[in-house]
Amino acid sequence: MSRTFGLMKRRLAVLVPSAFMLLVACEQPTEVHQGRRVVLSLSNDRHNLELLYRDTKGAEWHRSDRWLSDEPVGHWYGVHPWGVGNQQALFLQLSDNNLQGRFPASVLQMTKLERLRLSGNRLTGGLPFLGWRNLADLKHLVLDQNQLSGPIPPRLGELASLEHLYVYENNFNGPIPPELGNLTTLTRLSLEENQLSGPIPAELGKLTQLEIFRAWENNLSGRIPRELGNLTKLTELILADNALTGPIPASLGNLTDLQRLRLDENRLSGSIPPELGRLKSLTVLALYINSLSGSIPPELGNLTSLEELLVQGNDLSGSVPPEIGQLSELTRLSVGWNPGLTGPLPMELTNLRLRLFYWVNTGLCAPSDGAFQAWLTTIEDHRGGPICP
Repeated sequence: MSRTFGLMKRRLAVLVPSAFMLLVACEQPTEVHQGRRVVLSLSNDRHNLELLYRDTKGAEWHRSDRWLSDEPVGHWYGVHPWGVGNQQALFLQLSDNNLQGRFPASVLQMTKLERLRLSGNRLTGGLPFLGWRNLADLKHLVLDQNQLSGPIPPRLGELASLEHLYVYENNFNGPIPPELGNLTTLTRLSLEENQLSGPIPAELGKLTQLEIFRAWENNLSGRIPRELGNLTKLTELILADNALTGPIPASLGNLTDLQRLRLDENRLSGSIPPELGRLKSLTVLALYINSLSGSIPPELGNLTSLEELLVQGNDLSGSVPPEIGQLSELTRLSVGWNPGLTGPLPMELTNLRLRLFYWVNTGLCAPSDGAFQAWLTTIEDHRGGPICP
């Protein structure tokens, strides 16, 4: 009796898990095992993928291996599903593949989409204004280097899980939507080389996880919001080649992880904030071709990681502070085209191993000291003024 009962227990121990796994399998899409990886067919998305193929001239793609075949969509070129149960996710990678036409709105119905990469194609027209809320799991939206135009939809601010937003090198116009400030998980925002206009929204100061913010070569205007000083994880802030006005916010001195700060070729005015001297990780400080005035802050001598200091083409005045000679990593120094800079260049500059040094079109002069003159000959690209009397 006890032996029979023990045998029944052992059989139940095998049958119950097997029955449970059978039930789960019936609830899930068909699975195809490739080694240890489980690839889901995601049959619910097959129709939307077929629409994407049709709407972007799939017959002319560079690669369309197995598309529209009866094989699981996980075998189609560029379609990478993974996971089981409620943890399903879809990665769609069709960059540099000659997709043409308008942005395929069918992707907005792929509710398990986690990464969408369509960069380097020939997509045209505007982005859909509605439907982005469906992509609650989307982490990467990569649409750079296309021919997309029109405004950036404010509803992109509904992508609650978004980490990367790349829309650079398109023809987007209009303002940066303040709603992007709702993307609190965003780490990379790349808007450069478009036709965006209007101010930088202060709401972007809520993106406290942001590490990279690039918006160069647009038509942005107005002041740089002081709220950007809240983005303490930033390593790159590049707003060059716009029409920004007003002062450089002193709050940017809070960005102590910043490695590259480029505000060149704008219409900025006022003085260079001494608070920038707190940016100990900075390697590039480019403020050239603005209307900055006042002196070069001696606090910039604290930027011990700095490799490039470019402040030419402003209205700076006074002398070059000797503290600049403390920047042991500096290789490019340009203070030229600032007529108000005067006096002898400091001897401390001879501590630097420069490859480029411009002080042309200023009132500065080079010391006649033999050591200084010998140091100048070691610089492969230098342009300057007279020797001091």
